Amino acid sequence: MPAVREPIRIPEFAPGEWINSAPLTLAALRGRVVVVHFWDFTCLTCLHVLPYLQGWWTRYRALGAVVVGIHTPEFAFARDAGLVRGAVARLGLDFPVLLDNTQQNWHAWANRYWPATYVADGAGLLRYFHFGEGDYAGVERAVQDLLQAPGPLLPLLRPTDAADAVCYRCTPERYLGGLRGTLGNAEAAHAGQPQPFAEPTLRKPDLPYLSGYWRVDPEAVTLVGEIGALLLTYRAREVQAVLQPPAGAPALLEVEQDGAPLAFAARGADVHPEGGAMVLRVESPRLYHLVANPHFARHELRLRLHTPGTAVYTLAFGTECVAGERAGEEAA
Repeated sequence: MPAVREPIRIPEFAPGEWINSAPLTLAALRGRVVVVHFWDFTCLTCLHVLPYLQGWWTRYRALGAVVVGIHTPEFAFARDAGLVRGAVARLGLDFPVLLDNTQQNWHAWANRYWPATYVADGAGLLRYFHFGEGDYAGVERAVQDLLQAPGPLLPLLRPTDAADAVCYRCTPERYLGGLRGTLGNAEAAHAGQPQPFAEPTLRKPDLPYLSGYWRVDPEAVTLVGEIGALLLTYRAREVQAVLQPPAGAPALLEVEQDGAPLAFAARGADVHPEGGAMVLRVESPRLYHLVANPHFARHELRLRLHTPGTAVYTLAFGTECVAGERAGEEAA
């Protein structure tokens, strides 16, 4: 994003619970460069940006910059302060985080994106912004310019973010709930009513299909029967999913790919072998890492669910990029 041509004053923080800090106000931060970042702990692209936010906070706070993460929940369960605190600790973040559970800050900023990054000067005027992941060098240059502290850019944390990286078109993120979801066999869906879904013989790529007895809720699809399945033919290297277990018990899922249990070498960080199957145990609502294939390709994913009450919110594939020296190899 280019620098803001006509700077505008950024709004004061709305009241809310703070993590890693006593309550902050923009009035008290006058004279400091302020980086404001809207995020959610279930958002894959947000998780890609957070290490850079942490790096800027570590490097520039002594020079007069402050990073504020505004956590605006994408799903109802993400309003739980305990879950957000757990995510902040798990991700190793120590910059101030404001819980925006009622979206007051979101609306005050007229924000529409997870993630979104804004940079304001010491007078509280917006000078730079960027929506989505990427443009890390641009954001950092804006901070350096406002601090009048030029220097080498923070080393990129991922080679895939380098300027010569090549990005491939992945299956887009798929929401499953009735408000934003798109099901391949949606003709059977009646919001809020438990109903059977039959697995069709012919399935379109990049669309999720349900099999078994499910309920389509506003934000997610929830397994009602004893067993069920979710199927999707996708194009990507990795697959992640936002999942929620039923109250009071963990949920069990089996992960299959291309008609067989997921290969050990392709398992995501949250998947483990168990009795000849590749198993995922869902113990709290969050984003789970299901698949990490060695290469970018098209595959058929099947999730077999064994716990009634398990909710599936999204399937996410991120932006698949490879470093310049591997681009030819990957394209082949």
